[in-house]
Amino acid sequence: MKLEAHFQSRNNSLFFIDGAECPVVGCPVLDVRTCMQNAAFAAQKESVCCVQIPWTAVGCDGSSYNEAFLAELRDWLKSLEGTSHFVFMQPLADCAAVSSSQKEALAESFTHCARRIKDCSAVIGFAIPDLFDGSESAAFMAALRKKHAHYCFFSRIPAHLVDSSVVQF
Repeated sequence: MKLEAHFQSRNNSLFFIDGAECPVVGCPVLDVRTCMQNAAFAAQKESVCCVQIPWTAVGCDGSSYNEAFLAELRDWLKSLEGTSHFVFMQPLADCAAVSSSQKEALAESFTHCARRIKDCSAVIGFAIPDLFDGSESAAFMAALRKKHAHYCFFSRIPAHLVDSSVVQF
């Protein structure tokens, strides 16, 4: 299933597909579990929010993804459709990811997460994990773009922002 893009990125900024800028610098950064359990999320005034997802919530290795959590996440994201709320996901490496193999596992976990929420039109894209360097961030974006060409990518890390398609938040 391929979703139509609602947003595009250029010059480290986010734009609606019609070309109007969509400001995200300083957007609310919210915990995913709070969002999913709190109906007050819909009362957010901002149209775009960053939703932080701990790696342990998704599952830290390919043999033990948390499918129950991912199904609940998908249900919550589907509930946003038809509203004026859009989100991008920020992976949080709470499994002490430091080695190259652990970083690859982190990328694989969030690629799996993206597969589980692939039909959720409220998702703009993903933030690049903060601990990724230039080649790791490029590999992360390439892995997600294989099936999700409409995704935009976000970061606060100056090294990631060298790529002008990465949106600063």
